[in-house]
Amino acid sequence: MERACQTIAVKKEEKEKAKWLNTIIDNSYEGIMTTDQQGRISVYNRAAEEMIGLKKERVVNTHISELAQSNPAIQGIYGDGKETRGEVVQLKKQKLLVNRLPIYAQDQFKGLVIHLHRTDQIQEMESKIRKELYTKGLVAKATFEDIVGESAVMQELKNKALQYGKSPFNVLIYGESGTGKELFAQSIHNVSACKDGPFLAINCASLPENLLESELFGYEEGAFTGAKKGGKLGLFELANGGTIF
Repeated sequence: MERACQTIAVKKEEKEKAKWLNTIIDNSYEGIMTTDQQGRISVYNRAAEEMIGLKKERVVNTHISELAQSNPAIQGIYGDGKETRGEVVQLKKQKLLVNRLPIYAQDQFKGLVIHLHRTDQIQEMESKIRKELYTKGLVAKATFEDIVGESAVMQELKNKALQYGKSPFNVLIYGESGTGKELFAQSIHNVSACKDGPFLAINCASLPENLLESELFGYEEGAFTGAKKGGKLGLFELANGGTIF
């Protein structure tokens, strides 16, 4: 009797966990679909329903090929069942960013997990990030067109800087104070492969020597007396994916 009660309790707990997991999946902002090893859809959350436009009752337990007969774009979402990241699929009037991940257990294919993102939402998020970077001053606003000067020397300098900006190497800019080094740094950033990342200009002379390391590389909470609660990101980490000048 005791063992039977334990079994019932375990099953009840597993049922509650499954219910909680389904609630999490259903409330995700990204579309989530899973198929079993035969290609039948087993999970289809609310976001996927809104993106694809087919009701859950119509989709779950239905083979992907059957759905594709009436909606060919569904086959594009499923693809060939192989791992794929960042594929853009046209679905009616919208574009979806699709990531596919095959699931294996003991080297046996068990199914496919598909994540869907609306590209317009991604663009909206990127726009918000850019606005936030602007407010923090982490954006290079200058381009080579903003650098005034028509002399042969200046034109040659701009041409060299343009070439250097398209290379993957670090660039050393030197000159007297007030000669426009940061203008060139921003312009180089805006033609480089890092142009979509942050641009961070630092005046090292303004940083006290005893704080230089913590400012550049950051620190963990409690690293030293007076350290900010929760720690602090270093300037190099803030400039990750972009340019630090």
